[in-house]
Amino acid sequence: MEPGIQKIENIRGQFESTIMEIEGVVGVGTGLCNDKPCLKIYTSVPGQKLRDKLPRELGTIEVDIEYVGEIKAE
Repeated sequence: MEPGIQKIENIRGQFESTIMEIEGVVGVGTGLCNDKPCLKIYTSVPGQKLRDKLPRELGTIEVDIEYVGEIKAE
């Protein structure tokens, strides 16, 4: 695994459960932001109010917040 991805996975492991406890968060993942590894936070609620509760970065890792709506199993 590439060093940047490993760092993201370590950060994700440290903070995922805490982030998932925030009402309106439906997922946490890894991805690319501007061609660099980043942490992705997926929300069921659009708008700035929830965004203000979420980190924009963790250490040197950028966080991307994306509204995806409700996630339901089929």
